[in-house]
Amino acid sequence: MARLTILLIAACLAFAQVGLADPLNPTNTRPVLVNLGSANSESTMQTILNTLYSCAGCVDASVDQSPFGMWATVPGTDPTQQLSFEFAGNSNTNGFGIWSDANGDTDVIGRTLIPIFGGPSQAGDLAVVSFGPGSTITISASINAGGAINVGTFAGISSSSFGYFLSTSGYSPFFTADQLNGGAAQAVAYNKVGTKDWVIGFEDLPFSEADRDYNDLIVKVGSIQGANPHVPQVPEPSTFLMFGTLLVCSSSLLRRHLRRNSREVITSQNDSQPS
Repeated sequence: MARLTILLIAACLAFAQVGLADPLNPTNTRPVLVNLGSANSESTMQTILNTLYSCAGCVDASVDQSPFGMWATVPGTDPTQQLSFEFAGNSNTNGFGIWSDANGDTDVIGRTLIPIFGGPSQAGDLAVVSFGPGSTITISASINAGGAINVGTFAGISSSSFGYFLSTSGYSPFFTADQLNGGAAQAVAYNKVGTKDWVIGFEDLPFSEADRDYNDLIVKVGSIQGANPHVPQVPEPSTFLMFGTLLVCSSSLLRRHLRRNSREVITSQNDSQPS
């Protein structure tokens, strides 16, 4: 009986863990080391920043990395962002998109990924993302030389909490939030002081295999700011499942305990009666 009770307790605890997830943190630990070598004649991150911000050294690739991995639209302004596709080292396989999580946690339930730029996108392609009511976005193409901008209206992207991701052949998406990469820094973000313009660079290989120059895909994004931590309005369905599981387990254990005590009392009374 004792062994059965222990097994039941273990099973209850295991079920109670289902659905538990860490809350998403909109910031990462930065700076990280950025390889500024020029292998394969690629432009370094510093050269890219100098070009995109039109000033040499005003944003330093090594020390001016923003900790933000999630963003929001700027209150009081037009909730529209322009995304300029600048460079992709593996342009036929790398894609870029926007993501948001309705539950604000690391569990995949409630997470929405919407592609913006596909593999054939070319440097200079310009997408416009407009935020609408009910966590909807509309993607339109201002310049679409590569013909790979994902035009349309999509649901599931909150204007107050979103990030970006890189999709590449053979791997799961890499996110701007390190938590979703198992803690690995797959992207770096930069913001010139006094502006709402950001430059985001990705590694398209897992961190342990990457050369860490963060120039495998570069996108410039305008009219955004760092996001605040997500505050869920209601418990997740998984939380209700957890409490329900604990309640069922507790009730089951209590019934077993009462039945056992009842049998012990009856046995004791029978033993005490004269023969």
